[in-house]
Amino acid sequence: MAYSILMTTCSSKKEAQGLLTLLLENRLIACGNLIPSVESHYWWQGKIEISNEVLILLKTESRLSDDVIKFIKENHSYEVTEVLSLPIEKGNDAYLQWISDSLK
Repeated sequence: MAYSILMTTCSSKKEAQGLLTLLLENRLIACGNLIPSVESHYWWQGKIEISNEVLILLKTESRLSDDVIKFIKENHSYEVTEVLSLPIEKGNDAYLQWISDSLK
C-alpha cells in the first residue's frame, strides 16, 4: 500500500476545521493536523503578498490523493488553492495500517 501526506492552507482556523471535518466525514483522510498561524509570503496578481494562514497536513492512501485534491478545490474559499501531495516513503507499520483501516 502507498501512502501520502497532502497539505493545504486556509485563511482561517474556522475554514480549516470545516474542511478537515468534511474530509474526515467523507473518509478521504484518516487524520489531519491543523498548524495555526503560519506566515505565507507569495506572489499574487503581480505583487508580493503576506498573509497569516492555517496549514493542514492530511494523511491518506495515495490512491485517494486525486479525490482529496478535487474535494479541497471544490470546498475551499481560495481562487487558486494550494494542495500538494508528498509520498510517505517509510513509517510505523501499525500507524500506516490504521490509516488504511480509517478510509473508505
